[in-house]
Amino acid sequence: MISRTNNNEKYRSSNLLLPIYNNSKEGNYVINNNKYNKRYLSKMIKKNKNVLIYVYLLLTSIWLYVMTYYEVNYVNTTISKCNNKNLNDNNVDILVFGDVQIMDKHSYPGRPNIINWLTMKVLDNYHVKNWIATQKIIKPDYNLFMGDLFDGGRYWEDSYWYNEYERFQKIFPQINKGCKNIFNLPGNHDIGFGETVLKESLERFNQNFGSTNTRIEILGTSTVIYIIDTISLSDTDSPEIQGVVLDYLNEISTHHFKSKDEKRILVTHVPLFRNPNIQTCGPHRESKKPFPIMQGDQYQTVISAELSELVLNSVKPDLVLSGDDHDYCEIEHTYNDGENNVVEITTKSAAMNMGIKKPELTYLTISPQNEISFQQCSLPDPYKPFITYTLLIIISIAWIAYITFFNNDITETSETQNNRKLEKLAIYGDKKKMKQIIDSKKFKLGLFAYRIIVISIVVIFFYIGYY
Repeated sequence: MISRTNNNEKYRSSNLLLPIYNNSKEGNYVINNNKYNKRYLSKMIKKNKNVLIYVYLLLTSIWLYVMTYYEVNYVNTTISKCNNKNLNDNNVDILVFGDVQIMDKHSYPGRPNIINWLTMKVLDNYHVKNWIATQKIIKPDYNLFMGDLFDGGRYWEDSYWYNEYERFQKIFPQINKGCKNIFNLPGNHDIGFGETVLKESLERFNQNFGSTNTRIEILGTSTVIYIIDTISLSDTDSPEIQGVVLDYLNEISTHHFKSKDEKRILVTHVPLFRNPNIQTCGPHRESKKPFPIMQGDQYQTVISAELSELVLNSVKPDLVLSGDDHDYCEIEHTYNDGENNVVEITTKSAAMNMGIKKPELTYLTISPQNEISFQQCSLPDPYKPFITYTLLIIISIAWIAYITFFNNDITETSETQNNRKLEKLAIYGDKKKMKQIIDSKKFKLGLFAYRIIVISIVVIFFYIGYY
């Protein structure tokens, strides 16, 4: 028991009814019964642990709700706005994916590996969630990819290329059984361009994705798609590479008779030649500058005027689709000595890291009467979720900082907190030493960092593992 030493002695009880002796002159708190000390310590730790669990659960629940909204609901709502499909119609729907150009570990040299890894996860997730939503909501009959499937595929050795090939298949898997995915149009990032086409890369692309020059008949219609490798056609230094495309164009013009009802869609990765000051791209293009006409290492923004004319006169298309530029452009060409006109649509990139603010798809519809119509489909804003995530990060850090530095137990009053602190100090019998530890910046910063890390690990693993 506690013995009294003067008339100023006072008694009070804690939550555990432990008598605490207060010597007001010395300011020391002493509890003589060690058995009760241990019981109190156990209860205090348990209560503090429960408070932390509530904080973690609440913050994590908020994060999971917000992420589920932006990674699923927001995506589905955006894609649904573009779904004009009537269950009773017999239209054929084709979704056109421009320059998906999946990132690899060499895409951003000089960045730390962890940053590249996180960036890759974010970009892959953007592709995957859009792919799943479009396939399940729109249910297209064909998915047409406009080349540049990889970012650096032209340079990779076989071992690395096949690893990325498997990754590509996981990002864009077969979802609808009756849907045909057309991947066999190469881009300059896949095989190079013109005189710099890498023969080994071209052969590898052909072997794994199919012939880069081919005719595809759209079932249920009189429409055909002609995929033309205009990149290899531009290789004037290698007759064995250019000759394959020239022979195919000659075969089309001499043996592929175009009936009166047949419609043809020409597909080329690099756009056809144009005068950008006259043939303007229209109001749907993000950039206000004229279409660029330039060339450099492993790229050229348009096919030469002579080759463009050759392709148009050989295929005689009713619509031209191209990619490479990443931004939208809609112009009109004339061919066959000015007797025929055809619209060319340069599709926007479907990726979030291609220098445009609003990625899109081109949605083609072919009616039973063989009429071709098209529209642009907006993909989810890739930056809106991360703006929200950033604000939520700031709020989360501020809340955890408040709990750590200003309020150790959000369920207690100030008086109760003060009593608990005194009782906690009394357990260890050294008020000054314990107060220094608890109030030290090092202790609080460590506790703060620990709480942030716990929440971050849960959120990051939820995000990267969502799909």
